[in-house]
Amino acid sequence: MKAYWNQTTVCPGLCGDGYKIWNETCDDGNTDSGDGCSSDCLTIEAGHTCTGGVYNYPGNTFSPTVCTAICGDGKVVSSETCDDGSNNGIGCDASCTNALPGYSCTAGGPSTASVCTTACGDGVKMASEGCDDSGTAVGDGCSATCTVEAGWTCDGMSPTTCIPTCGSGSTHLPETCDDGSDNGIGCALGCVGPASGYTCTGTPPGGFTCTPVCGNGIITTPEACDDSNASGGDGCDGACAAVEAGWTCVGAPSVCSPILNDGTIVGTEVCDDGNPGDG
Repeated sequence: MKAYWNQTTVCPGLCGDGYKIWNETCDDGNTDSGDGCSSDCLTIEAGHTCTGGVYNYPGNTFSPTVCTAICGDGKVVSSETCDDGSNNGIGCDASCTNALPGYSCTAGGPSTASVCTTACGDGVKMASEGCDDSGTAVGDGCSATCTVEAGWTCDGMSPTTCIPTCGSGSTHLPETCDDGSDNGIGCALGCVGPASGYTCTGTPPGGFTCTPVCGNGIITTPEACDDSNASGGDGCDGACAAVEAGWTCVGAPSVCSPILNDGTIVGTEVCDDGNPGDG
């Protein structure tokens, strides 16, 4: 009589020998974890892609599995140091190895994506920044959060240069006078002091209030006349705000003369009945 023996033997692959066989999903020649192929060679670890590791029989040839991190999946693994979940050159670089210039990124990890924000104060003006002047000081035009401060104008360069905006109503060096306009009435053009004929009061960085200097012989807005004095009764009133009744004033400094025959006795007139023909 013949004897029959029927036996099926399953031999698992030896994890870590570089031969990807039988039940193994990968075998990269080691039993380390965190490099893409798990320590038991049964799974590909999250954040990785693995290729190769084929055993050919007959011929007894093989190639170990090669695992690489997936850049842009939001998992910082293996050789990656920065992965914010994208691969678009914004935040982390396209190889997921560093933060791009102008960005600051958190480290992240296998289950946590890197978080990237613009690095205010590095002198690189990013699209989300209003300015970046290589610092985080306040009062120089570009704020500590890289926004343009009130009263300043900043260019779009890297690093940003900011200059005071004359006419903004706030005064910043080298300005010495800013009354909210740049028309040469009140503060001078360029906001470098009072314009001729004005006196201005205020304290930087606040605005200035300017008024004409009555009595200096210069007619400045809103003066109606200025006869080189601040006294009334001579044609130009004491505030230089109006020509007094019965007078006419011309020139600067103003020369004021009584209006004859208007019925008003002013100045050197001894009589005025409003009638030029009765003597």
